Amino acid sequence: METMRMQGIKPDVVTWGIIVNDLLKKRMMFEAGHTIKTMGNQGIKPDIVVYGMIIDALCKLSRFSDALNVVQIMRNQGIEPNVIIYNSLMQCMCRKCNFPVAFKIFTGMIASGNDPNAATFSILLHGLSKKGKHVEALEFFRSMQKYELEIKTVHCTWADLP
Repeated sequence: METMRMQGIKPDVVTWGIIVNDLLKKRMMFEAGHTIKTMGNQGIKPDIVVYGMIIDALCKLSRFSDALNVVQIMRNQGIEPNVIIYNSLMQCMCRKCNFPVAFKIFTGMIASGNDPNAATFSILLHGLSKKGKHVEALEFFRSMQKYELEIKTVHCTWADLP
């Protein structure tokens, strides 16, 4: 960053996002938060990609309520979550075996105009099957047809389980 400044290059949201992502991958949450504040002090607001990185990192640390707080901050700034962010939230809930909340997020995602993608279905099917909820997984699998997604083998791995 210092080299950029010495060359007269002002960092943009992409540059800051790379730095934030690196800190998040190292689980340096405090430092990532400080970097985002520095970014804001320089007049650069996080975009949906940066917010997505933060939410995903929080979800991977099982800090779901903190991730929801970030979603609220996004919304307050006029940025609505996309399917990638919804997928991170659903995956967090599936890891915690909180399927009612995972499916509430799924329903909210659709209600907000975000269509599910193949990853969405994989997350939910894998979560259900991993916990032995094969009937629910089969029902959900059948409901996928209305979304006209190509059903691939990766989505069917749960069917091979006992």
